Amino acid sequence: MEINRYFSIAKREVKSSIVDNKRLICLMFSLYVISAVLAWIFHAQLLEILNPFLGEIKAEMSREFTMDPALELFINNETAGLTTYFSSVFFGIMSFVSVIVNGIAIGIVGGKVVSMDPFRMSLMFIALIVPHGIFEIPALIFESAAGVLLFLFIWRFLKIIDTTRNDVSSFKLRVKNSWKLNRIYLKQSVVLMVFSCFLLIIAALIEGHVTEHIGIWVDSFF
Repeated sequence: MEINRYFSIAKREVKSSIVDNKRLICLMFSLYVISAVLAWIFHAQLLEILNPFLGEIKAEMSREFTMDPALELFINNETAGLTTYFSSVFFGIMSFVSVIVNGIAIGIVGGKVVSMDPFRMSLMFIALIVPHGIFEIPALIFESAAGVLLFLFIWRFLKIIDTTRNDVSSFKLRVKNSWKLNRIYLKQSVVLMVFSCFLLIIAALIEGHVTEHIGIWVDSFF
């Protein structure tokens, strides 16, 4: 019963955090889609620009796992997510950068592989990306939105406190009032970040232990 109660509370908090910030989440998702589509269309030109860096990227992607694949994938993705989250205290810039860069990356890869054999590689791309992507992409969007909310909390909290005022006697009261007015941003920021963590766990399990088998199965038809 206790587990059900906690699950119900968690579900309610996640739902309210998503609904209350649906415009921000939609903005992040739109930036991701637009970046991916543009990168897909102009993948050849982008590959020429990125050519000096491709060697390092390929080496990183082809290296062997040193631990359980799912665990290593989760650690890598969560480390990147936490870096984006805490770096977003600087005007939320890193959240937007993360969404755009990841969109460009998936667009370039998709455009490149599909151009080699539109039918076969389209199916392979779907098989290798969609199963874990349906969890990983929302996780990226939610953690980026969480980073923006973290910035908004800090900015609005300090703005209401107004540290330039010298009347120390009312400082505690200003802090208390500012906390009451803005704590919702911090709470929802943490909720979205934790939720994205759970999504990344699922995505890592699928990518680490299922995706390869799906790819082999799809490839067996050709």
